[in-house]
Amino acid sequence: MEDVVRKLASVQKIVDIQPIPGYDKVEMATTLGWKCIVKKYTFNVGDLCVYIEPDSQLYPHEIWDEFLAKRKWRIRTMRMCKVISQGLIIPIDSVEKLKPKAKYKLKEGFDLTDILDVTHFEKGKMSEEGSKKYSKKRGPVLKFLLKFHIFRKIWVMFNGSDLQFDFPKHLVKETNETNIQAMPNFITRNRDKEMYSTEKLEGQNGNYILSKNGRKTIYSVCSHHRTLPNKNNSSWWTISDKYSMEKILRDYHRVTGDFLAIQGEIVGDGIQKNIYKIDGYDFYVFSIKVIETGHYFTLDQKMEFCKIYGLKLVPVVNASFVFTQSTDVDDIMEMSNGTSVLYNTAREGIVIRRVDDDTISIKARSPKYLIKQ
Repeated sequence: MEDVVRKLASVQKIVDIQPIPGYDKVEMATTLGWKCIVKKYTFNVGDLCVYIEPDSQLYPHEIWDEFLAKRKWRIRTMRMCKVISQGLIIPIDSVEKLKPKAKYKLKEGFDLTDILDVTHFEKGKMSEEGSKKYSKKRGPVLKFLLKFHIFRKIWVMFNGSDLQFDFPKHLVKETNETNIQAMPNFITRNRDKEMYSTEKLEGQNGNYILSKNGRKTIYSVCSHHRTLPNKNNSSWWTISDKYSMEKILRDYHRVTGDFLAIQGEIVGDGIQKNIYKIDGYDFYVFSIKVIETGHYFTLDQKMEFCKIYGLKLVPVVNASFVFTQSTDVDDIMEMSNGTSVLYNTAREGIVIRRVDDDTISIKARSPKYLIKQ
């Protein structure tokens, strides 16, 4: 969970170009750790380019209408010319046509996401974007009043129980691993360190937190980006009841004195495509933090905790391995492919973490999974 801002579109350098056997009009270009098909002789190694990550949504423009209109301007992972291509690489002068004033900023690594109006594409997944916009409509007076319990009760009476607040980042980080292709130096930085990998589940993030506020202890249920203070029939609160999350956290605090944040993935009905064919909802823990010390449980500690309290841990793919001198992004992508432990279907990918520091992590989404989406 490294603090890396995801750049859906950015200026990057072409680091490698390879021919594609049997095809003389296209070739495979590599930027960072992403491999993408481009027209032959368009780029040379060392050239700056504009790279747009898969799962990006563009808007109509003459620069890409000819080849993206039929795909509704969505950038995705695709199998083309018998190889897998991820993202879109276009000449850097394309940005000048869109935003002429941006020319002087075009240095390697420069974030173009906002300049090109690129957004993250999500289909079949409950988006929290609406709740964010909804939250932004609240003026400072309303935000202040909503801090008081009595006013929240009145609000719920007239507006329903979908009241939401900002995620408590002061207690625990929002989970958002970076793609290995976007940060290939993760391998060299963690060379010879013991790592472990777990299955990346196709679901939605759930957070269950017990914290101290003055003399009171506060139990919080949170989605990926929001706090959900009022009990309702959402997947987050359903899981809270199903596993008695508040009781688990309070029992652990009573025994140890520690306040915990349990983070995991919720899977099941209506969540993305429910590829695991689960009735109702289920929950898989991937991270546990001791709030006051900042310590994150190790893999062994998480396994023991889940065993004691009747929770499920995300499936472990490989409990121990190291990046060798020859390990590269292609090796990690091959590791990401496989069948899900939860159901006979392609797994979404893997998350790799350091054994000695659970906060150091990266994700690799399986190309075989992505081309089916």
